[in-house]
Amino acid sequence: MKNVALLIYDQFEIVDASGPLDVFIKACRIENTFNVFTLAAKKDFVYAEKSSYSIMPTYSIHNCPLEPDVIIIPGSELNNIRNNIIPSEDFKYLVIPWLIETKKQRPQTIIMSVCTGAFILAETGLLENKPCTTHKDHYDDLENRLPNSAVVKGVRYVDVTGRGDIITTSGITSGIDGALYLVAKMINKKTANKVSSMMQFDAKDSNEVSVFTFGIGLISVALLTFFISRRF
Repeated sequence: MKNVALLIYDQFEIVDASGPLDVFIKACRIENTFNVFTLAAKKDFVYAEKSSYSIMPTYSIHNCPLEPDVIIIPGSELNNIRNNIIPSEDFKYLVIPWLIETKKQRPQTIIMSVCTGAFILAETGLLENKPCTTHKDHYDDLENRLPNSAVVKGVRYVDVTGRGDIITTSGITSGIDGALYLVAKMINKKTANKVSSMMQFDAKDSNEVSVFTFGIGLISVALLTFFISRRF
């Protein structure tokens, strides 16, 4: 049984969270493989975007008896993430260190950011010098935040390491594509296709860009630069 934790925080984006979560829930109907739960800095009500509704997380980080195999980080309005979430004591001294330590102690743990959740994941250092993506409206913002990384544009998700252990997705519904990609890797493609059909969602895995593609791109640019310099 694989443990899937959805990390929630104040004003998280609803579909960023519910879309990927529902993929794993639906997968459980086919293969009883996942234990899905919500997780927050504290065991207290967490408000979704525009305070439209509140959720009591299943566990706080401190009282969670389970080791997550998958951690999903939804996005929010970027100003909220920058000005309220990342600078908060909960995130500076609890959530971010926990993410870093979890990945250090259990490197096989999968972390997937959805939309602007990439800016939270960036705080861990796990996206440094790596390909990644976010919502199309915030490509420039992520490039400014990660000047040594390659922000991949026009894709639904990026397998950051090429090993399937760090995933960043584009905006909102792209989180469903990312989650289906993980189900295909963790179970099989047939199950992922069944989940996609159950959700009446047209999965878009053809736009996936991996670290391999990123590497080939860098080599191509280097070779082109070399030949141009030789010619002129």
